[in-house]
Amino acid sequence: FRHQASGDWQHIGNNDTSIVGLSFDPRDHQVFYVAAINGCWRTLDGGKTWRCCTSWDMTEPMDVSVDPHAPDQDYLALPAGIAVSPDRGQTWPRRENGLPERGKYTQAIEVDRTQAGRVLAGGETGIYLTEDGAQTWRRVFPTHDTVNDLQQSPADPKLWLAATQSAGAL
Repeated sequence: FRHQASGDWQHIGNNDTSIVGLSFDPRDHQVFYVAAINGCWRTLDGGKTWRCCTSWDMTEPMDVSVDPHAPDQDYLALPAGIAVSPDRGQTWPRRENGLPERGKYTQAIEVDRTQAGRVLAGGETGIYLTEDGAQTWRRVFPTHDTVNDLQQSPADPKLWLAATQSAGAL
């Protein structure tokens, strides 16, 4: 749904109960991405038309995030790791160097709004950080609980919060 200037909410897109995340292109708010059970969907026209950007082997994304400093670069949290589109959702190569061989399940992914290519990803084994646009990842906070969400403070960009499956907020 999109909130209209009139105060009404307008339905856009498909009736899909599995949409779990969305992210805007900061250059053009007519362009945004949603993570849904059957893949990552993109609209270029504010929700009038949609295209599934991921292939048959990349389903059930849990979150999507656009880098505000490099908006052609989009990050996708997947049950089996992380994919990064360098070309506005046209292709989605896996970028998992530094993630564990087992335990790559990724639930949340957020780009640091202060630094291009700096991204935090939360999953079943902790919080991972890349500072080179997902070329390499390193675990910066191990957990025994799945990290369900990551948020950067709007007031202090150095402050990050993580919500976990059963251990509360970190």
